[in-house]
Amino acid sequence: GEIKNCVLMDKANFAHPSYLGDSLCGYMTHFGNQATTANLGIFAGLVEKHKRKPLVIRCNGRAYDFGNPKMGICMGDYSQVGCSCVSDPGTFLKPYTITYPLARISKGFYGPNEILKNKPLEHGVIERSPYKPPA
Repeated sequence: GEIKNCVLMDKANFAHPSYLGDSLCGYMTHFGNQATTANLGIFAGLVEKHKRKPLVIRCNGRAYDFGNPKMGICMGDYSQVGCSCVSDPGTFLKPYTITYPLARISKGFYGPNEILKNKPLEHGVIERSPYKPPA
């Protein structure tokens, strides 16, 4: 696997082919086979580096500006990301948060003590939206 600009605490497990970028993994965390953390928003990649905007996360009516466009995943102690999961930039898993395989984890805060599952039949897998390229 590939690790870029990350901090892995004691006994953090990154044993399989995966990508982990600009992230923090707490004590006894586990990153499953072929799991990937996106560290740059999909549209930010279309903008010149010096024009990219910092990542902003909204929680409980407040906005948190990270001051940097790149941020992967922050995993609390004992959290696990299942095989072939993909996390958006700015994903936070509080302690003891478990993600089932094949899940897409949207940016935001999850847990603690929570299980995240992919439920395509109940919620749909993909939404189509119009795209307007930057001028």
